[in-house]
Amino acid sequence: MRNLFVWLFFVLTVSAFAQKTIPNSFIVKDNKSSYTENFITTSITDSNLESYRLKNKRNTIIFENGFTIELLSAKELVVKGLINKPSGYVESFPVTVHKRIFNLLNSGIITIGIIENTHPKSSKK
Repeated sequence: MRNLFVWLFFVLTVSAFAQKTIPNSFIVKDNKSSYTENFITTSITDSNLESYRLKNKRNTIIFENGFTIELLSAKELVVKGLINKPSGYVESFPVTVHKRIFNLLNSGIITIGIIENTHPKSSKK
């Protein structure tokens, strides 16, 4: 039987020209990892998780390392004066068969693994 999951790994890297996660735009929760909250905050801020932010509601991201972050909504960022308007952010994410697995490396780099669920082909008669 073929493996039902395909693992793809994407590494978010930071360069001088890369967009970063807006400082003070997320909350670290349930930190049971070996990392300090300061290290997590710096790593998240130095990466680009803006594509996971929603326009009108918060998005929770669970890291395999044992902590969770909650991205504030774009609307909340407007109220806090961190952005001018929430354009460019989506209301919701499309339904997908892909599950994302977030992991923070000791170097501060965030990796995102994607598990692609493949459904067994229906038998043809």
